[in-house]
Amino acid sequence: MQRTMLETMIRAYAASWAARDREAWLRTFATDATQEDPVGVPVRRGHREIGEFWDREMARYRSIEIVPREIFVIDHEAAMVWTINGVTDEGPVSFDGVDVFQFDDAGLVSSVRAFWERASAFTRLSDVARQGRKATQGEAGNMKKSRSKRAESPSELIDARIEDLGDWRGEMLSRLRALIKEADPEVAEEWKWRGTPVWSDNGLICTGETYKNVVKMTFAKGASLKDPSGLFNSSLEGNVRRAIDFHEGDKLDEAALKALIRAAVALNKS
Repeated sequence: MQRTMLETMIRAYAASWAARDREAWLRTFATDATQEDPVGVPVRRGHREIGEFWDREMARYRSIEIVPREIFVIDHEAAMVWTINGVTDEGPVSFDGVDVFQFDDAGLVSSVRAFWERASAFTRLSDVARQGRKATQGEAGNMKKSRSKRAESPSELIDARIEDLGDWRGEMLSRLRALIKEADPEVAEEWKWRGTPVWSDNGLICTGETYKNVVKMTFAKGASLKDPSGLFNSSLEGNVRRAIDFHEGDKLDEAALKALIRAAVALNKS
């Protein structure tokens, strides 16, 4: 079986998550396929049970993408090393794993087994939720102690996020924030989904999400923006959003990024 054909199928499998395209995802599976995700749970069989898994996962996330890191193919088998980046009601979450595939003669997935630490991933979600509750409780306590003390503004919360990160991600988020303000002096800073910096002007422009290995700038209407410099490198299959993933050591094309931000503002105002 051709390596390129299976790689294309695996990338379509991953891309359908960012696009939230249930039917496209199910089309990568044979009708009698099996799925064990994660390894250790009861095996799901056929499109109905596998589709129910999709429905549960999509209900959990406001947005989610599977980022393929490496793909290995040998004959009818393949493995994909991936990172999942998502945003839940509690905030952003990121974790890593490996999917191991078997394919039938038609090039469809006949079996997939996903190796990732379920407890670790859901512990991160719980930690984010607890942090959000503690922050809310702390603010409430301060309000009781002093009615004159106002709650932290979105800008102050973003300041705190940058300081708390304390590494290249904080520096990158700070640089992106400065560029957004330079591109649009009237931009409003917001703090949404219990922990995601957001910039708006006549509607949402972009977010500034931070994960373990990436700072992600997601443009709410990115699919409608021209990108002559090719800045978008993530969430490319969706019908609405586009994103830019920044990694440690990446250099910023400041002029192109500011042009993209201005275009997003212009689209909001059109």
